[in-house]
Amino acid sequence: MTVIRKGAVLLAGLMALSAANAATIYDNTSNDKSTRFSPGTLEVGDEINFGGSSLDRVLTSFSFEYYGLSTVPGDFAGDVTARVKFYYNNGMPASGYLSPGTSFYDSGWFSINPTYNADPALDGRATLVFTAGSDNIPSNGLMLPTKMTFSVQFAGLGLGDDVGLDIYSPPTVGTSQDDYWERDAINGTWTLKNNTAGPINFAANFQAVPEPASALLFAMGLIAFAGFRRK
Repeated sequence: MTVIRKGAVLLAGLMALSAANAATIYDNTSNDKSTRFSPGTLEVGDEINFGGSSLDRVLTSFSFEYYGLSTVPGDFAGDVTARVKFYYNNGMPASGYLSPGTSFYDSGWFSINPTYNADPALDGRATLVFTAGSDNIPSNGLMLPTKMTFSVQFAGLGLGDDVGLDIYSPPTVGTSQDDYWERDAINGTWTLKNNTAGPINFAANFQAVPEPASALLFAMGLIAFAGFRRK
């Protein structure tokens, strides 16, 4: 994970080229609402719809933005961690909509750092970048549906720690519902919620390429076309 502060030979070549030319299928990093969403230690989810080409559904990387503040200069009071999960929306209906159901990606718990240097008044932000081949994402990517719920959960907050998500809206690629999902910490059920601050759309970006079979067929078509043009 990276943290940023503000034929077999033919197929291998295709995948390397595709990864280098990954397309943006979801981008919600432009319209900053200057709003911060602090869910505490509850798991919260943003239901998103991917845009871009319908072929580009093999995830190569994704990122999301968070903030982390504390009354302890330069550190958290607690051992603060985060976890990211992706869900198909195939769960039990809630408020007339299918809730998050089957999870198909889990980052596992990982440590995060405060987003200021030494002065708590400098309440900055950080972007966590997850890439294929690490961060529990297979090296050949992860197949994505056309829509899903992307959840984030924080844990280990100590006295005076404040950790949460920066809110942007609307997305410039893809779409997102203005409400959000919240998971009950005891019984695990999901509830659809709204916030008086406005749309709760997490700052995030997803990059993807076509699945290998589609990329190979496309490349073979180009090769055939090139051969035809040379005759």
